[in-house]
Amino acid sequence: MDIAFTNKSLRHLCESDSAARKYFGADVAVRLRARLADIDAAVNGAELGAGRPRQVESSLLALDLSEGYAMLLEAAEPKPHIEKGGVDWRKVIRVKVLKIAKHD
Repeated sequence: MDIAFTNKSLRHLCESDSAARKYFGADVAVRLRARLADIDAAVNGAELGAGRPRQVESSLLALDLSEGYAMLLEAAEPKPHIEKGGVDWRKVIRVKVLKIAKHD
């Protein structure tokens, strides 16, 4: 899948291992790189299996990293494939990383 980012600073954290390690610590940085590789290798959103993927707020997908951190994604399609109950992730081939934060 194609990956976009909400802003340049988030893109930098995701693309620079040293920046991610400095900001999040080694464990989270390693998992972040793994999740990004999983996203890059997937054909569509439904193929994401690592990180306990779960739909939140009917249109977002959360992937766990480590130490309570999760990555929040949205479908970055001109018209997200909204079905009854939320996004049809089988049809999503481009995602946007919205944020990486500790979750409850």
